Amino acid sequence: MVFGQNTYEMEFVEDKNISDKSGKPISEKITYLPEIWGADTTKFIRKDNYFRMIPDFQLEIFIKEFGAENIQDSVNYHCIWEPNQKWYSRYLYEFNEPLLYNYYLGREIIRFTLLRSFDKPLMIKIEKRKDSSLLHYKILEKQLDIEIYGELLNKNTKRLDVPERFLAIERSGEFKISNDIILQIMSIISKSKLKNLPPSLNILEGEDGAAWILEVHQETGYYYIERWSPEKDDAMYKIAEILIETGKLNEKLY
Repeated sequence: MVFGQNTYEMEFVEDKNISDKSGKPISEKITYLPEIWGADTTKFIRKDNYFRMIPDFQLEIFIKEFGAENIQDSVNYHCIWEPNQKWYSRYLYEFNEPLLYNYYLGREIIRFTLLRSFDKPLMIKIEKRKDSSLLHYKILEKQLDIEIYGELLNKNTKRLDVPERFLAIERSGEFKISNDIILQIMSIISKSKLKNLPPSLNILEGEDGAAWILEVHQETGYYYIERWSPEKDDAMYKIAEILIETGKLNEKLY
């Protein structure tokens, strides 16, 4: 499904075959991140025997050198890769988290999941209440067996299709915070137009780094974005810094 360019926020599905109204999935096989098709545009130049993709920051240089009439658009379509969809979903299942895209749960929720190459999996979540917000965090004891991911690449889900959880939650916490924090995060989301970005990008990722997953659950609908080790000036990075600092967590972002 391809959504309009203004936003990739989706309406709640409201399907009792996915989860109950508290967000509890009906089985371990349910995916936490829905398939949302997105599109973006890449500029390129093709002139005589010369061809080159043009990064945004070099666009003006190419226009001056070759003329705007020689710059063309290439539309790229993106959707979450199925092995990643199942891999991330299993981690959220291991965290014993609710599913956020099926029913509105009666409160605004920002959930950040960080799956790092060299450190333990981390989840931080803020839930907005009337007078204050609650911050929750969970850290798993270890990573899932990487061989399972290799099996997913071969469309083998047998080891994940079990209700028993593989990992224990090593550390968790919950405490009240000011609503100003969630308002600050929502401001970053709005000003950066984060919801205009395709939830996933079909690009090669590095082996060393981390999968970043940010979910936004509001009465208006649900949005997520997953990226591999975003830059420090990226809106996702800024939001993650706020969550880490607010949670008083000594955890690495990379």
